[in-house]
Amino acid sequence: MEVQIHILEQEAYCSVLRAFIAQSDAITWEKHDLIRELRRELRVSDDEHRQLLSKINSDDIIRRIRDWRQGGGSS
Repeated sequence: MEVQIHILEQEAYCSVLRAFIAQSDAITWEKHDLIRELRRELRVSDDEHRQLLSKINSDDIIRRIRDWRQGGGSS
């Protein structure tokens, strides 16, 4: 059960990171503080954080959102 709980914790953390990255490539200090707090509460290690961030940065949806923002956000 602990493994299942940790998978849920990682999924929750990943969802928040994806939303923040979709909003903007620049993370505010407030969001940075929230991410740090979430990492602590959801027991996400440095290695897990790096792996999840890499996964998010290679996600097609996130790439399309970034391309859309860079193109001026039209359509």
